[in-house]
Amino acid sequence: MTEVVTLVLSIVSLCTSIAVFYWQRRHGDFDLARLLHADLTGGEVAKARDMLGTLVHSPGSIRDDALPEVRTAYFTLLWCF
Repeated sequence: MTEVVTLVLSIVSLCTSIAVFYWQRRHGDFDLARLLHADLTGGEVAKARDMLGTLVHSPGSIRDDALPEVRTAYFTLLWCF
């Protein structure tokens, strides 16, 4: 009888451990996604995305003297990824 109880407790412990592992992993993935979203949508990276988007969609609106800024924006975005 005690072997059966021990076996059942072991199986319950294993299932609980597996469930906790997957919950923690999923929670960590969501934290990473939240952090990446904040990095890509705010601050210097957002300005770089805006400048590069302007270059792609309205290339005539970028002055020739702004090309160093465009290059910096490109590398800022590239570095973020």
